[in-house]
Parts: sequence; C-alpha cells; structure tokens
Amino acid sequence: GIGIPPAIEVINHHAKTRKVNLVWSCRDPGLVQFYLEQLAFTNSAWNLIYYTGKEPLLIARDLPANVLLLKGRPELDHTSVVSMDTVRWIIYGIETGEGLPEDMIEEALDFEYRARALDEALKS
Repeated sequence: GIGIPPAIEVINHHAKTRKVNLVWSCRDPGLVQFYLEQLAFTNSAWNLIYYTGKEPLLIARDLPANVLLLKGRPELDHTSVVSMDTVRWIIYGIETGEGLPEDMIEEALDFEYRARALDEALKS
C-alpha cells in the first residue's frame, strides 16, 4: 500500500471535527515504534495497530488506553463467521462507546507489557 503517512494526514486533518479510528497492520518495527513515540493521540478515537513483523518490538512509553497494539494479522477473512463477528463487535464497541472486546484488550495489554519489558531490559 501507500503506507501510513496519508492516513495520519487524514486523521490530523479531521481530528477536530470527526472521530477517525485507525486500523493499521505493519511489519516494520521501526515504523510502528516511530508512530507510537512521535504522534499525539486524541482520546476520541481508537487506534488498533497489528504488528506482523518478526523482529522484537520495543515500546518506550505507556500507550493511551485507546491505542491497542496487537501481535499478528487481524482476522478479516469475509468467509469466517468468527472474524466477521469480531469486526462487527469492534465497530459496535467503538461507535457506541462501550469499548472493544475484553479478550482483544487483554491481548493488546499483554503484548504491550512484553514490548516495554524488552525495551527496559535492553536499556539496562
């Protein structure tokens, strides 16, 4: 694809007038780390980042509650009832304000914890 910079530009352009949620899949650890460290996230929208790379991901700061970092690809296969239900629940949770499925949040928190622990270990 053309990458994340145009998506970031759209998010920044509409941030004051609209809620723009981001679902992003990326295998480049440097790009994900840069995005997480350099951008200011608004509290009004969700950011679901699926890290698909093989290299360890290092996170140097706490992520906002509306930024979820997940390991692996999102299950978006339209033939799978389970994955389509997951996508529907994500959209429903975002739009109603109820939040995301608990198992997704737990998975993201666990991945974030491991990435931050690795970052701390490498610093010491």
